[in-house]
Amino acid sequence: MDRTILRPLLALLTLLCLTLSSRAEGRRLDPIHIDLEARGSYHLDYVAGTLNEGRTGFRGDIFNFIMWGELAPKLEYKARMRLNGVNSDYSFFDATDWLYLSYKLTDRLSLLAGKWTIYVAGWEPELAPIDCFQLSVFLYHIPCYAWGVTSFYTLPGEKDTLGAQLCESPFRREWQQKSGTPASMYAYNFFWEGSHGWYDPLWSANVIEYQPGKFINYLYLGNRFNIGTKTELDLDLGNRATFGQKPFFFSDYSLTARLKYYPSDYLKLILRAGYDTNKSGLEADYVVTNGTEISQVGCGVEYFPYGDNRLRLHGNIGYAFGTNTHPEAAVLDREMLLDVGLTWRIHAK
Repeated sequence: MDRTILRPLLALLTLLCLTLSSRAEGRRLDPIHIDLEARGSYHLDYVAGTLNEGRTGFRGDIFNFIMWGELAPKLEYKARMRLNGVNSDYSFFDATDWLYLSYKLTDRLSLLAGKWTIYVAGWEPELAPIDCFQLSVFLYHIPCYAWGVTSFYTLPGEKDTLGAQLCESPFRREWQQKSGTPASMYAYNFFWEGSHGWYDPLWSANVIEYQPGKFINYLYLGNRFNIGTKTELDLDLGNRATFGQKPFFFSDYSLTARLKYYPSDYLKLILRAGYDTNKSGLEADYVVTNGTEISQVGCGVEYFPYGDNRLRLHGNIGYAFGTNTHPEAAVLDREMLLDVGLTWRIHAK
């Protein structure tokens, strides 16, 4: 592994280990937890009936290093680094999904600062990358993590949380590459997450700078329906439009559905479907680009030999059809993808 990766990791580990004997408020702090997790698969990819050699074969999908704990009373940290993401095109922090501090100001109000998830809502983005096997076109192409600050407020009853986030625009780098001009660009995100027994909402309103001084608006409605104790149905609807765009609704949007059934602690069955389209006639959406109209269907099975997440075996099959105009399209017309593999996780304290 490159020394530029090892040095910051070792420095951070050393610093945190020095806190092992810390005490506060009459109790010992819980300063450090470490997880390692990895997923490898065999992928078989056909496009219009022809084997896609570039996407077929054995490969390591994800290798994560995760660390979290307490630095002081009410002050916590968390870091997740995707070690497979480190290459000549990435810096150390590009491969770091999370690196943040979280402080609990009151029993209801907390503040998070650092690199974390860009809060575009919906239940699909809530999945960790290691648990994603088939995604919407929108989620394949949007940068998911950015530096910024996020506040959370839990309402009385503790069933609903409201949040606000100011962070770097996910399109800052793309704009700079297109224009050759550096720019400070931001995203303003507001969200609501609830837990109400049979129904769990995760909604957001986002105002994101895609060019200096120009903004695109996202409205994302994530809806989870808990059907008994073993079945979940997720329905996510996301609308994207610039201010003043006509029509504002349903010319550029995504719709995804996932049905998950847990017959036991050892087995999970999944059905997926998605639709992404952009008929706005505008170039403001860098993610689902103008002229795109593509659908996906798929299913999967996950088996947990020990009844927990230490080891998981998976198999998935998916099919996509339609038009994807993104210059680096991850989902292609008449593409069938089959993958089988395994995931393992270990935890150290």
